[in-house]
Amino acid sequence: MSRSDRSAQNVKRLRESFRQEYLDNQDLYYEEDYQKLETDDWYVKRFFLARNRNESEALKMIIETMRWRKSIKIREFRDYHFPIEFYKIGALFIYECDRDGFLTVYIRVKMHRKIPELDDHSKKFLIHVLNKADIMTGGNGIGVVFDVTGAGYRNLDWDYLKFLINSGSSYFPVGVKYILVVNVPWALNAFRRVALSFLPASWFGLIKFANGDEVFNYIDRNSVPDYLGGNCKRNFRAIPPGSQPVSQVITEFGYSLQDIDRILPEFSDALEEATKELETKDYVNPSPDFWDSLEDEDLKEEQEQDQSTIKRSANCLVVNPSKNMMFRYDYCDRAYVATLVMSNPLESPVAFKIQSTSPSRYTVSPSLGIVLPKRTISVTIKFNQPSGDEMIKDKFLILGLPVNQTWLTVEDFYHLWIKRKDEIYSHKLLPLLDEDQGDDGDDDQDYQDNGNDKMYKRKLIKSEKGIINGGIKISSNCNKQLDQQMSKLTERIDSLATQQRKTWFFLTIIMSLYFLILSYYAFDIVNIIQNYHN
Repeated sequence: MSRSDRSAQNVKRLRESFRQEYLDNQDLYYEEDYQKLETDDWYVKRFFLARNRNESEALKMIIETMRWRKSIKIREFRDYHFPIEFYKIGALFIYECDRDGFLTVYIRVKMHRKIPELDDHSKKFLIHVLNKADIMTGGNGIGVVFDVTGAGYRNLDWDYLKFLINSGSSYFPVGVKYILVVNVPWALNAFRRVALSFLPASWFGLIKFANGDEVFNYIDRNSVPDYLGGNCKRNFRAIPPGSQPVSQVITEFGYSLQDIDRILPEFSDALEEATKELETKDYVNPSPDFWDSLEDEDLKEEQEQDQSTIKRSANCLVVNPSKNMMFRYDYCDRAYVATLVMSNPLESPVAFKIQSTSPSRYTVSPSLGIVLPKRTISVTIKFNQPSGDEMIKDKFLILGLPVNQTWLTVEDFYHLWIKRKDEIYSHKLLPLLDEDQGDDGDDDQDYQDNGNDKMYKRKLIKSEKGIINGGIKISSNCNKQLDQQMSKLTERIDSLATQQRKTWFFLTIIMSLYFLILSYYAFDIVNIIQNYHN
């Protein structure tokens, strides 16, 4: 059983509730965050657990977090957006895993500098590092090493500490496994008490303290940086390609040369220590893959342009999953089954139909229909072959087209795609079998309607059906048959209920007689015992 199975229904309801919120306020959220919530069960469950399994509070937390992420533009942060000095002094960095396999994030209070002009940038750097660590671990948790070694009052920054605690507890649910506070000086014991007062109640159990070699009880010596007595040679002061000096960064913020001359000396002692360490010790830099590539910026701009182009060309359906449909074996149906969710973000209805390169292999329900404004429908796709190996060669195409009616005749629906083919929105999907990887390439294969357009047309017209939201409208004759079946089922249920009541009545009488007989014999036994004593 996976860790999300026990809360599967809660996750489903939270996902459905946020889906409607997203469709009503798309400008307040990242589409990528929405897609992640739609496809990653554990990501949704983290909010549910962080709010003690309270669904309404979990939904509030999801909405607040997703809006916060968009407001601070967290997905637009890159490693090279932050100054060289931030990295070189080693005040905040991601490092090796602890003894339990959790990635660690170090915060060296001694190296922290409280500079008003850089306050906003420092907080964004903290968020970027926490978010990067969260992504690297897949949300499975990190350990925060809050190192107070050699720190003094000049390094204390209450606003920064409050921001750290609030961000970690509010926007990275159950993402912090523990906070290891290392080497608190005697002079800063008062700091310890004040810091603990900032913590939410849920974090008190996460705090651990260690002095000297006690840190190795939590993290292996070979995974601890050398300044704490560890043997790890990975360079925690490494600078990402493309990063600029702080003088250039604050100039971009609009500060003057006088401001730069005043700010730079704040880093002088930390930079001197870092330079000396780098010159005298043999460090190993992290892999180039650890850093964000400068090419990501160009790729991101291209993607934004593509997305804006898609929206201009009537992006009338939000399809989830957006790329790959995972087919899993359903033991009840004895077939591989996938679920597709389509949402209509528009104020008008949207007609849809689903095509595939191998329509005879799949049963799609519904395969065509109309999605009402601001509504969502689910589509079940069943693979009708005994082996799933053949599935990876197939592809699906979701077609959408805004319409003015919520109901169309079959004839109108059929001709709609021919008359307005230049306005059709299309979305490609690839099937995946469990953990298999799909092919992103475009093969020269034709997508066909499941069942063929002409065959659908003939059958539907013959049965006098019409297209409505989510599928096929059933004729009056079919409705009568369904009513008859429902009536029979209702009578059967009533009969079973009556039989159950009779059974309970009979059992009640039997149990009553049993207790009466038991009481009678118990009374005789008491009398016998009393007579014996007399």
